[in-house]
Amino acid sequence: KGEELVGMVMERSVEMVVGMLGVLKAGGAYVPVDPGYPEKRKRYMLEDAGVRIVLTQERFASVLANSGIASSLAVVALDADWDEINLESQEDLNFHAEMDHPVYVIYTSGSTGFPKGVVITQDSLRNHMLWMQREYPMLQYGSFMLLCWQERS
Repeated sequence: KGEELVGMVMERSVEMVVGMLGVLKAGGAYVPVDPGYPEKRKRYMLEDAGVRIVLTQERFASVLANSGIASSLAVVALDADWDEINLESQEDLNFHAEMDHPVYVIYTSGSTGFPKGVVITQDSLRNHMLWMQREYPMLQYGSFMLLCWQERS
């Protein structure tokens, strides 16, 4: 459904990229939620965003169910539910996003003690990508290294 916010409770993976692209092609926007967050924070983010569908990985689906977070949500494990997913239509939805259409909602730490959702629109993402191309142009034979620095505890 267009402009539906879809929770994504999963680790960075191929499934995450598949989920992001699927949500965007369907006209929705995704809400990334780190599976390592405390249950209370995950619950708050999903409820605050009004999420009705959560894409996850099998190892987190049972955690969501056991914690009660998923009791009112449709949960799809992208690494395990392909028999069910393949029953869905393969037709192109022909969705064309407007510039003010949301791409994703990112939650900040929030100065009130509660995370605050910030909507990133197509226009915002486009401006960011255009800035990156101006600052770090990719030429025909150019190459770059993609590096994500993360500290793991």
